[in-house]
Amino acid sequence: MQTSTSSAAHDLQQYQRALRFPPALEREFLRDFGERQPVMLQRFFALGLALYMSFAILDYFALPAHYLLAWGIRLLFGAAMLWLVFGARSEFFRRNITWLPAAWTFWAGISVLILIYLSTSEAPAHQFYPFGLLLIIVAIYIPSSGDLLYPSLAGWALVIAYLLIGTFHQHMTSDADLARSFLITSFFLVGMNVLCMIGGSMLVF
Repeated sequence: MQTSTSSAAHDLQQYQRALRFPPALEREFLRDFGERQPVMLQRFFALGLALYMSFAILDYFALPAHYLLAWGIRLLFGAAMLWLVFGARSEFFRRNITWLPAAWTFWAGISVLILIYLSTSEAPAHQFYPFGLLLIIVAIYIPSSGDLLYPSLAGWALVIAYLLIGTFHQHMTSDADLARSFLITSFFLVGMNVLCMIGGSMLVF
């Protein structure tokens, strides 16, 4: 008993500041995580999908010229997201639990980027929907298994995609007022992603 306690204390001291662990220990953690977390993740996916679809109400007011198209996009993306709500307890999900939650939320983020792309300069979504990406970025990191690689890739991909859309499609830098708004929004998105990365690493430690 003393040997086991001593070994556990040694492992804790050795790996308490580590982001990578011995392969056998990593496999055991992922096996245990895959057994315990699907129930909680299924609830997270269900509530997240319900929130995502509820924003269809906002589409009516924020995208008055394209709200029917926006609803179609939400239904299309929501149907794919619904698959994971019911598949969260499957063996496939358990085997891929390190990246599927981040991919699921990233998928929702893609649809928001499409709505931003479709919005005209007169539509409220043109300036305000990018703030919806803040919710997506937070949601990307919440179900992380402790491996920040996939959430970080997804989060920064959304930020970079928005910067490209704002610069080259919306031409947000062509006008002083728009450029100011674009700069503020970009700072919020970058800051949120950095904050979530720091928070995620603290949870690991």
